Amino acid sequence: LLKNTDVGALYLDNDLKIRKVTPRVSEITNIREVDVGRPISHLALMEGYPEWYEDISYVRETLYPVEREIGDDSGRYWIVRVRPYRTAYRAVEGVIMTFVEITGFHKREEQAEEGWGAVKTLLRKERKMSIKRCRNGRKGKSRHQRLKYLLPGTPVPE
Repeated sequence: LLKNTDVGALYLDNDLKIRKVTPRVSEITNIREVDVGRPISHLALMEGYPEWYEDISYVRETLYPVEREIGDDSGRYWIVRVRPYRTAYRAVEGVIMTFVEITGFHKREEQAEEGWGAVKTLLRKERKMSIKRCRNGRKGKSRHQRLKYLLPGTPVPE
């Protein structure tokens, strides 16, 4: 199932030995199919995720999941989820790490932040211009006063 969903999964047993590796994990980490049976502590997972072993240990000890956003050397971004691996009978038999690529979402978020920065700059310029107009004796709402209500979180006057 995970091979068809483009989600990477790394299964570890209770002794933190590798049980199973999906092909996607092999593409994005240093873990390969030949590492099955080896302790995860003997391997380096990936450079962009230095806390990986602490996260695995935390989940194993507490049974609380951990989720992180990480980046790799090639400019890709991932959501990594570390969770207890439970059987159908809810018994914990290790830890599972899943990797979902979010590079596209991350790039769109950066573009939105850049756009928001441009809007803020425009509003600052409009505010300066409206202050000059007010000092010149013009009455009525400035363009800045009208535009600021378009910003999220700004209450609309009654």
